[in-house]
Amino acid sequence: LDIWQGAGIVSPSQVVKAGDGLVWVNNYGLFYYDGEKLKKITAESFDLQSWIINENQENSTILGYDEYSKKVIIMTSNLSTHDSGGYIYDLTTNSITEHQNLFNWYSTVDEFQ
Repeated sequence: LDIWQGAGIVSPSQVVKAGDGLVWVNNYGLFYYDGEKLKKITAESFDLQSWIINENQENSTILGYDEYSKKVIIMTSNLSTHDSGGYIYDLTTNSITEHQNLFNWYSTVDEFQ
């Protein structure tokens, strides 16, 4: 059993199976566990001062994984400074990019009536 200080999450939406391991996110960074060792991705390839995640159980950060492109999509729309924004982590290149307007929300027909 391993214990990693500062690597916990508050919601299941903050973790996703990706590649040969698990990727998760919290206020302290983006982490990857391959079953043997923990890798703090943000410490290696991203300016942590630019890392903005708001851990909130009611409106949590959400992770998704695209197996074809081997990219983890991190939705941080629970932050007003990142409205419709987030990050993309590429497992192949081990790089993180920050994006605005990454997600578009459309109203339902009922809202127009």
